[in-house]
Amino acid sequence: SVLDMCAAPGSKTFQLLEIIHRSNQPGSLPSGMVVANDVDVQRSNLLIHQMKRMCTANLIVTNHEAQNFPGCRLSKFHHRSSDVELTKDLSIDQLLFDRVLCDVPCSGDGTLRKAPDIWRKWNTGMGNGLHSLQIKIALRGMSLLKVGGRMVYSTCSMNPVEN
Repeated sequence: SVLDMCAAPGSKTFQLLEIIHRSNQPGSLPSGMVVANDVDVQRSNLLIHQMKRMCTANLIVTNHEAQNFPGCRLSKFHHRSSDVELTKDLSIDQLLFDRVLCDVPCSGDGTLRKAPDIWRKWNTGMGNGLHSLQIKIALRGMSLLKVGGRMVYSTCSMNPVEN
């Protein structure tokens, strides 16, 4: 299971889904899932539109602030048997992810060559203004990660404060 915390417009999400589908045995259904989240409603709708190309049941799109992403719970049905009786109980477990992708909002100063307008607006404080949000998203991502899981934190910034 993979959580993409800041997913729109969806190119990384699409690649994650391709990996899940590719890792299957021929003729079998993929067992993994991707939860793709974005805070912006319009960008979430764009994400849904982009993902329709994939035609997969292994995607859940959510619309939450990444730093406050809600905990998800899974219901598990357990059968306990003994020689005399069969009992069933329902337990609820916190959903933790094998992988978390935090491609956080950033100043974008790493894209100066392809977006010269950023250069005209750029100042040294731009990265500092997003640092607190970036840290909160990273911490929330870590709290949703399984023990032994892997988190990728990325920006398109060259600013060491943001990285």
